[in-house]
Amino acid sequence: MTCQKSHHLPCDYSLFPPVLTLITALTLITAALITVCFVVLLLMPFPGVPLTGRAVVNGASEAVSALTGFHP
Repeated sequence: MTCQKSHHLPCDYSLFPPVLTLITALTLITAALITVCFVVLLLMPFPGVPLTGRAVVNGASEAVSALTGFHP
């Protein structure tokens, strides 16, 4: 009596690549939307707090310039 290997998998794994692709796409889109919203909020002036967003952006810009050695 010989044992036969069964090639039948318990579930259909052919659906995994499209599902993973969809999850990856949704994750990237979500990350992009969060980034865009964050940048828009940084650039908006808030009432009563003048140039809050602009100060943060300028500070970040100066930090990047310092790290790269660029001094205008």
